[in-house]
Amino acid sequence: MLVSYRPGWKQTLCRTAFRTALSGAGFAILVLLGAPGWLLVLAPVAAVVALAAGLVLHRSLGVVADEAGLRPTTGPRRVHVPWGRIVDIRAERRGGATVPVVYWDSGAAWRLRAPYDGWGCARDPEFEQKIFALRNLWETRRAWVRAEQP
Repeated sequence: MLVSYRPGWKQTLCRTAFRTALSGAGFAILVLLGAPGWLLVLAPVAAVVALAAGLVLHRSLGVVADEAGLRPTTGPRRVHVPWGRIVDIRAERRGGATVPVVYWDSGAAWRLRAPYDGWGCARDPEFEQKIFALRNLWETRRAWVRAEQP
């Protein structure tokens, strides 16, 4: 493994807190609508479980760059993009954040889950350096793949 990118601890905490606040708003709506008592007891427990799961799962999202190419840190391991099949790596605005997008020679695009740069506490002050390092790895490895081909 050459490099691995995952969301930072502040990004993980803020995103999880935001989602937990949304579930709290849902709980408040249930209270206002007069939900049954068993549901009112279950809702805070579900919020705590969602908070814990969100902290663990969001932190595990990311990408690993190794000698062979790029692969996600979670999900199906079949997704692997060799350096030679990558046409471009760009930083693009998607959904309120700036994320790296990898374009394949087949025309497909893969939005990487990390690194990313957002607003507020989702800000990553080292985002530009991470994108530069990722692009540098790609350009270096791509040159090696071309040099190895007869």
